[in-house]
Amino acid sequence: MSTPSTTTKQSGGLRALEIILGIIALVVGFGAIFFPGAFFVSLIVLFGIAMIAIGILKVATAIPKDAEPTSRKINAAMGIAALVIGILVLVAPYVASVTLIVILSIGFMIWGVGLMVKAFVGPSGTAMKILEFLFGILVLSMSILIIIEPWVGIWTVTFFAAIAFMMIGIQALAVGIAGQKLS
Repeated sequence: MSTPSTTTKQSGGLRALEIILGIIALVVGFGAIFFPGAFFVSLIVLFGIAMIAIGILKVATAIPKDAEPTSRKINAAMGIAALVIGILVLVAPYVASVTLIVILSIGFMIWGVGLMVKAFVGPSGTAMKILEFLFGILVLSMSILIIIEPWVGIWTVTFFAAIAFMMIGIQALAVGIAGQKLS
């Protein structure tokens, strides 16, 4: 007795699209590896553009007179804030990049200290406490390094984004070439 197949063939157009998008994702991934600064700043610029679009949308939703007054005020404030952030990001993308990395580093610093404190007061066994403490030192050290040298954080974020793009590209290529889709 045979079991039904869980895959079906895709159309030629969809296969071609997956192959093209897979190649684009691979190119972007490899580009990020070889040009991490440009890649990261490109992401920041896209973020700035998105913030401006969000700002315009929020301000537009604050205009109709039939909207609830409190919602109009909140949407207007959010829209203006998004517009200001978007414009600042586009005017100074490097400053925005470094600011983002430093903020993330402060978050990691808090996480590292928290792990070290948890190692002393948490209910874990001795081996787990040692691991948590050592991991806390590692996270804290990396956060300090990134605050001192923001390019380390930019490169690290870019490296992991590049790996993600390459994995997406490989998966899209494999599915497009094989012509199979999971049902």
